[in-house]
Amino acid sequence: MEIADRYQRALISLHGLAIGDAFGSLFTWYDEAELPEQIRERSTPDEPWEYSDDTLMAFSIVETLRDHWYTLCALGDIDTNCAIVGGIVAGYTGMVGIPAEWLQECEPFPEWL
Repeated sequence: MEIADRYQRALISLHGLAIGDAFGSLFTWYDEAELPEQIRERSTPDEPWEYSDDTLMAFSIVETLRDHWYTLCALGDIDTNCAIVGGIVAGYTGMVGIPAEWLQECEPFPEWL
């Protein structure tokens, strides 16, 4: 699969995440006593469905992937950003997506794991 195709798939996934996030955010403002009835009636508030910071964080991850690991050059919490991106890439590609030399250079997992 080409990089452009993978990016398009990531954008499709991101749209699904944003819709689910915005939908779930609608219910954070309901009165707890009214929520079961609102769910049964399948009703939602009339306001625009605004996504939360969860979607904004996903935007940054997709942007990082798009920019070919740009986070390595960025200021900030580089190890955490790379760990998150690495987990997403490995989850998507499997072990074959991780360069063999990186696997050899990485500290081994503890024996108890």
